[in-house]
Amino acid sequence: MQKIDLDQEFWPIQSKLKERVLKYRGQRFRGLRATCLLFLCGLLFMSADIPAGIAVAQTVEPQDKAHAIDPFTAAASGGNVFVGPTLPFGMAKPGPDMNIGENDANAGWAATGDIRGFSQTHVSGTGGGAKYGNVLIQPTVGAPASSGYDSPRSEETAEIGLYSVELARYRIQVEVTAARRTALYRFTFPASGRSNILFDPGRCLVSGARSGEEQRVTASQITILSPTEVSGSTSVTGGWNKQPNTYTVYFYAKTDTSASGWGIWKDGALQTQAREAHGGARNGAWLTFHTQEGQRVNMKVGISFLSVEQARRNATEEIPSLDFEAVRQRLIDTWNKALASIDFRGQTAEQRGMMYTAL
Repeated sequence: MQKIDLDQEFWPIQSKLKERVLKYRGQRFRGLRATCLLFLCGLLFMSADIPAGIAVAQTVEPQDKAHAIDPFTAAASGGNVFVGPTLPFGMAKPGPDMNIGENDANAGWAATGDIRGFSQTHVSGTGGGAKYGNVLIQPTVGAPASSGYDSPRSEETAEIGLYSVELARYRIQVEVTAARRTALYRFTFPASGRSNILFDPGRCLVSGARSGEEQRVTASQITILSPTEVSGSTSVTGGWNKQPNTYTVYFYAKTDTSASGWGIWKDGALQTQAREAHGGARNGAWLTFHTQEGQRVNMKVGISFLSVEQARRNATEEIPSLDFEAVRQRLIDTWNKALASIDFRGQTAEQRGMMYTAL
């Protein structure tokens, strides 16, 4: 990797770019290491959005650029930003969905409202009606329920490769990381004989009814394969930009702890010890565990737009063992490799964080 000099390498477009940069910034950018495409994209972004005074030496180790990322940047400012963990171009984007009233937030997360649960697919930065929010899961304590399982939150944090929050209603800590097509959850439960994980494929993010951009679940199905495995699918029509075609998300979930009980619901009616629900849109299931205080239950959720079998293959190949820290470290390493294409020298940690977060 070598430093790129604006004068020597980009003379055909030098005049136009330099005029734009110098007019806004009053100085040149130096020290950018990139391929031509990434260099130009980064240069245009910085000239438009980063304050003056950036092209000076940084103190952050260049090999660990991923930790400069702040997932909450612009999330509470109307940016519809996804705050959960994801890989570069990753399909799985697991994170919280908030109950904020008539219209759900486009990226699931909102600064206000209780946590409805954690879905595996999200957009980031879009306007219009909500899209995705598929395969909702929610850990709870007490009697399983097909609705009304929202929880207030506390101790909420997000950083590279990790979203963490406490569900205050249940005293459960939820931590989330991700592989390319598989989410990995770590639930820390209180002592209880009825610690649950709910699966609700009959839900999705909903907004934009007045503009005709409301998405809706048209079909769902779910099967409890074993005391550690659940699979199913959800089919959704509508959403952002008035999508006319129905899409289906398939999933396969596996825990590292065997459930002591289980059940399903169909159209809201619970059936203990039943293993399968299909037909109609409002189907779901749960696993129940006996847990000690502070006991952790890890669960991976593979997704696919093709089949349950492909979702299982994704989960098996991407996360062969449910080692939360190892999966998160692989995510961090992948981001560091991607961000290594650009050596950005900023005046403050905040400015560096803005740059690497935007990328």
